[in-house]
Amino acid sequence: MASLMSGIQKLKIRARTAVYAPGKARITQILSTALDLFLQEGHTAVTLREVARRCKIHVGAVSYYYKSREALIRDLLESAVAPYYEVFDNLAHDLSFAPEVRLERLIRTNLRDLQTEKTSKFFPELWVMANRDAFAAKLVEDIYARQRTAFEQLIAEINPSLGKPELKLLTLFVSSAQEGLTMFVGHKKPWSTSLPAIENIAVLGLIQLVKTIRNEDVHRTRGIECRTKQLGSRCKSEVEETLSNETGFRRHRVGRNT
Repeated sequence: MASLMSGIQKLKIRARTAVYAPGKARITQILSTALDLFLQEGHTAVTLREVARRCKIHVGAVSYYYKSREALIRDLLESAVAPYYEVFDNLAHDLSFAPEVRLERLIRTNLRDLQTEKTSKFFPELWVMANRDAFAAKLVEDIYARQRTAFEQLIAEINPSLGKPELKLLTLFVSSAQEGLTMFVGHKKPWSTSLPAIENIAVLGLIQLVKTIRNEDVHRTRGIECRTKQLGSRCKSEVEETLSNETGFRRHRVGRNT
């Protein structure tokens, strides 16, 4: 498993039958080259011919394993997201740590991974593909569902009083709150140097939210507005009381002076 500090591996190539060591090495070379091409120039640049050129092999050596560009792209996408499944599952189920610690480790792992070139470029490109490609769309759905499953397990352990609908909504928020940072703290992004501080803010804020939120908080309507009005009314009363006291004090002074 990729540790918290070492990051998430780039590819996890699926096991194949009847492929000997030289064939496995060739597939690894093809997929690694295809991933580099995908990250640098986008998914449309990944073709059998271009991958062969960059590998310095005949195109037939690529088509021997991948009969079409679509087959290569699909294997590449699956191999690129597979490492995340393992990391999500292992961090969530590592019972040597308390639930809060496991949640912190999962949050920090996610945020640190945002700064890798692979994640900062791969997932935005995958999102673009998902708009038009059913296979990519299903892959996006699957990986974020697996991530939410890990978060949901930990949140349920930390705050068992949450109902199932509220738990799922909170899980969705916790997950999306981190993914939304990709464009800001990702690889060579404007706020990337602030990641350690943002990590701490995320850990403190999200874990505190998970520990303290109640079912009724999720469904409360006009909660902030009502609270603001209450505070406003209190402040208004205090001001009126102060003005009243001040007016009375002035009248008292005027009476003494006359």
